[in-house]
Amino acid sequence: MIRATILEEVAGERERQIGKGYRITDDALWTPLDWHEMIADYNAWARRMMVMGSPDKARRRYIQIAALAVAAVEALDFEAALPEEASQ
Repeated sequence: MIRATILEEVAGERERQIGKGYRITDDALWTPLDWHEMIADYNAWARRMMVMGSPDKARRRYIQIAALAVAAVEALDFEAALPEEASQ
């Protein structure tokens, strides 16, 4: 079972991203490959933090990765909700 506090942290990180100006309409401009690359980059940083003996920093990166995945899903849902002629 997933602890609610972890999901709250992910939601908080997503809100932080939105607060910095990363909006769903802007996120919809990224391609699936863009999302993959961003998530892979953050994963590499998480791995590096673990190797350096900083599990707290790695954990923070994993929360950011989860929030990026949420943003990717939001962007896909946003795109799917557009009328067909608007999404072309």
